[in-house]
Amino acid sequence: MRAEHILVGFDGSPTAATALEWALSEAERRDVAVRVVWAWTSGPPWDERDRVAEGLAAAVAGHPTVDVQYDDRTGAPGPALVRAAEEADLLVVGSHGTGGVLSALVGSTTAYCVRHARCPVVVMPVHAERS
Repeated sequence: MRAEHILVGFDGSPTAATALEWALSEAERRDVAVRVVWAWTSGPPWDERDRVAEGLAAAVAGHPTVDVQYDDRTGAPGPALVRAAEEADLLVVGSHGTGGVLSALVGSTTAYCVRHARCPVVVMPVHAERS
């Protein structure tokens, strides 16, 4: 039997922070773990890595009972998140709203996840308020 968990894409952006906060709250409600994945196409600058680590630490500190695992991956973010979500119960991503028709609403990484993930996908809109 596999362990239940929620996977969330996190890159330190405001919409990703909203997605992470929602995923942590949902994990508390369901009593499941959270797996946080940050994917990039080439090695990230150290200041980005620090920003992501700080944002993750701040969010996790508010949810001390949630088992959180962190994974960073090299590769296009959409496919990396979909691969990582193969065993997840839920994938949570933030929207960005850049480029293309579907991408105009949710962002290219999010659009890829919605089209290709095998589990349900929750998309946190740009204007969602963090709890």
